[in-house]
Amino acid sequence: MLRLQFNGSYGISLGYSGGGLGWGYKLQVPKSISHSPYGGVYAGKAVSVYLDRIPVLFNHTVTRFDFKEVNADQELYLLSVKIDMFAGGGVNYVRGFCESCNLSGGFISPQDTIIFRQQPAIVRHWGGYVTAGATARVYRLGREKFNVTLFLNQGLTTMMEVPVQYTYNSGRGSIKLHVRGSGVGLLAAVPIRLKTFDKPLLPKQ
Repeated sequence: MLRLQFNGSYGISLGYSGGGLGWGYKLQVPKSISHSPYGGVYAGKAVSVYLDRIPVLFNHTVTRFDFKEVNADQELYLLSVKIDMFAGGGVNYVRGFCESCNLSGGFISPQDTIIFRQQPAIVRHWGGYVTAGATARVYRLGREKFNVTLFLNQGLTTMMEVPVQYTYNSGRGSIKLHVRGSGVGLLAAVPIRLKTFDKPLLPKQ
């Protein structure tokens, strides 16, 4: 990610990130047709394929915590923590998926039996998403040393469809999963300063 910080409060980021386009499910034999005295057995699967993301983010500092003043005239502190809120969006791109994602599975026991098969297919390779979250930036003597980000992504378009057919004892059913690439994430990063401008790009708030 490349971040342009206009002043102490506002900034914009553009770059690349990787993630997962995933889905999962758990099937359980209904108690009414289970042969087990402990309840119906269950079986399931979770799969994730690689997803490329190109995000654009706008951040705004909402609060700041300073510890141990070093120079009052320069507003310099030994340690500072800034909390940024950010929002933005971007595009997702899924390249393909493994052949083993087309798989069968299940669970067979003397009491109950579950058999399932999934057949995922890419609906579109490109899809949009929106994102929002918060970043804690840790500064030492006025320089940002590291940051931690918690974010939420919401996919806007279905990128994959996953039909699942399953049988359980005497029952049979099916369902189709729609995968958009939504999810939550936690990111830790070490920033590298490339350029410092003589004056803030925006008036100081």
